[in-house]
Amino acid sequence: MAGKKQSLRELYEESRYETDGDETAGVHVDRNVHRIIVTLVALAATLAIYASMPLTHAGAKVRYNGMQMADAAMHKHMIREVRDNTVTTLAMDFTRIVTPAEQETSEIMRYVAKECLPETVAPYVMPGWTAIRVYGEATDYLVCVMKTQPHRFCHPAERARLVEQLLAYRDRRQNIIAIEGRRKAMLKNPRIQQQLAIMRSLQVIGDGSGTSATPPPEPVFVGDVIDPKLMDGLAHLVRNGLVSRADFGYMGLYLPEEYVSALMTEKTAATCGY
Repeated sequence: MAGKKQSLRELYEESRYETDGDETAGVHVDRNVHRIIVTLVALAATLAIYASMPLTHAGAKVRYNGMQMADAAMHKHMIREVRDNTVTTLAMDFTRIVTPAEQETSEIMRYVAKECLPETVAPYVMPGWTAIRVYGEATDYLVCVMKTQPHRFCHPAERARLVEQLLAYRDRRQNIIAIEGRRKAMLKNPRIQQQLAIMRSLQVIGDGSGTSATPPPEPVFVGDVIDPKLMDGLAHLVRNGLVSRADFGYMGLYLPEEYVSALMTEKTAATCGY
């Protein structure tokens, strides 16, 4: 019947076979449709994978309890076997950051180490004031590293070494946060506060002034933020095209959250030519 209404399926079947005598055209149409469907599914799966990937990651959190802190404080007075075991368990490894010059693998890094390292290097330290001091030295060292002959970061090996140092520094920062968290908890303890008050009273008596001593200033907890000088140094390298997000994480997407603000700096110069 001339006026019969055709369904979409019938129109599709006619389109497959209404060709110039080519009986295989329908097969080709099916294959093309199948390829399009496979491509769309693959694209959707890829987008789903990327969407599920976190933008950032942080270093593993480390926590020290009171007994561990006591072990760390007393380890020098222990018998050798116990002391060595305590050091192995609690010591913080700064060797990937403040590596002695003679242990560096390239001539330029040996030069940088000689220029930037402190006079005495303490690659392994126990939790406490020494660790906080070495952490500060590691901060200053990395700031110096990023300023010393920055054009060397055009070489992949030099960039990889800097990334290794920054990630190790991120992990040591978690140690410092743990130490200072313990210090904060101790300062809030009523018994500790009472002992501090007694010590201040004895100091007043010893001075003979008879006046109340000025309370000590609130301690600065260096683990709260990464030093702005270090972040500015990294941002400067990113801005000048010497370091990029692609050098960190997974294809530049799985970034260490501590450095995100610096790594997201807009590049304004292509110092390395790209």
